[in-house]
Amino acid sequence: MQKSALAKSRCGSRHIVLSGLRHSDGQPSQRRATVRFAGLAPFLHRLCHMNATDLRPHLLAFASHPQLPETQALAGTIALAPRRRGPWRAPLAGLGAHEFDGLLLTYFPAAAPLRPLLHIWREQAEAEKRTGMDEFDDLVALLLAHQTTDAPDSRWLAHAIATASMADNHLWQDLGLPSRVELNALMTTRFTSLKLKNVGDMKWKKFFYRQLCEQAEVLICKSPSCANCCDYSICFGPET
Repeated sequence: MQKSALAKSRCGSRHIVLSGLRHSDGQPSQRRATVRFAGLAPFLHRLCHMNATDLRPHLLAFASHPQLPETQALAGTIALAPRRRGPWRAPLAGLGAHEFDGLLLTYFPAAAPLRPLLHIWREQAEAEKRTGMDEFDDLVALLLAHQTTDAPDSRWLAHAIATASMADNHLWQDLGLPSRVELNALMTTRFTSLKLKNVGDMKWKKFFYRQLCEQAEVLICKSPSCANCCDYSICFGPET
């Protein structure tokens, strides 16, 4: 299956048809989602022509609290889904349809026009096979073991961070955050005990995997002291 696209529309009316999945031979799938909303014709017209990476500002415009790091991280992870590979192309990997709808209703209550497209992305990613060597479930468990508040959105954020960790850039970039500052604020607020463990401000992806390796009693570091390690600059320092 190829990347989803907005293929058919009747913009300017109250209807939009999302026929987003195409088979490998380029023929359109029979799966369609029809959205009916009055008074949204201008937005739907733009939606017909936007590419996937344009969803972030729209999600934030639909958000109840767009200034919060939690909202920004969720919006970024969802919007950057098409840039990831395989099963990690889901808006938030590991969340089913019902739970993902709960997230949208809580954080992005006005985002109903985007829901069919996001579920197409989710279903397409769920059809992809996972390798037996990924650390996604272990990383979700690590984050939830250090959640500051036992709340539904702590689970959503854990899945967002774990999903973004499967991508290739610095974690704050893969979460769609403006900088590492917002990521540190998010970790301080929502995963406080884990943030406190990162005493040297190690790069977050490396810190997560070091934690997982320590849990599994796997030695990965070249030196018993980070300060004396030849890889210090790889694990610490600025992220640009």
